[in-house]
Amino acid sequence: MIKSHFFHLTNFFQGINVIYEEPIYMERCFVYGNTRIGAYTYFAHSSIYTLESIGRFCSIAPGVKIGMGEHPTNYLSSHPIFYNSPSMFNFNEKTEELKEIGIQRTKDIIKEEPIIGNDVWIGSNSIIARGVKIGDGAIIGANSYVDKDVPPYAVVVGSPARIIKFKFNDKIIEDLLELKWWNYSLDLFKNKPVNNIEEMVDYLKNVLKNEQPIKYKEWSWVNDILNEIK
Repeated sequence: MIKSHFFHLTNFFQGINVIYEEPIYMERCFVYGNTRIGAYTYFAHSSIYTLESIGRFCSIAPGVKIGMGEHPTNYLSSHPIFYNSPSMFNFNEKTEELKEIGIQRTKDIIKEEPIIGNDVWIGSNSIIARGVKIGDGAIIGANSYVDKDVPPYAVVVGSPARIIKFKFNDKIIEDLLELKWWNYSLDLFKNKPVNNIEEMVDYLKNVLKNEQPIKYKEWSWVNDILNEIK
């Protein structure tokens, strides 16, 4: 039953509360903190260090790293012993003494966790920094370093990432953001010309008038999946 909505059990979860909608696919991924993952999103060989949420129908290529820790650049040193717990050096009697070094970083000087919208494609080996919001429909080119917000349906590349174009014109983007197609049943897309954006927008404007958003089943890694494994 687990495989039907999850994927491979070759993932490592250290998050206390990972919530996801059924189904998703994750293979050989590392999830360090709490997060929410939308339906039909997939990851492969990627790492989530901190992430508030990622929407539905996102495509995350191998080697992507999201929300990695940051070191201060204006302290005496950028080394974590001056701002973090010395637990990584917990191997002798010096550990207690190390606790007296440095200062505790407060939340106001730590950037917020990233937020990734729906229908986002992140290319191989890209890094998404803390404090970043990636809009619906955006594309992140391979090997990019994203340290600023990415607007909906923007295509960005490089290190640091820069906008090279938008997927569609302003009117189409406005319509898509209003339609929010990812909130509706996939049955609506059977045998439809999904490769013709103008036709699809017109079709969705008509059909969604009579449709209700779909509610996917939610699972908790700790409360549901671990108990099922047991």
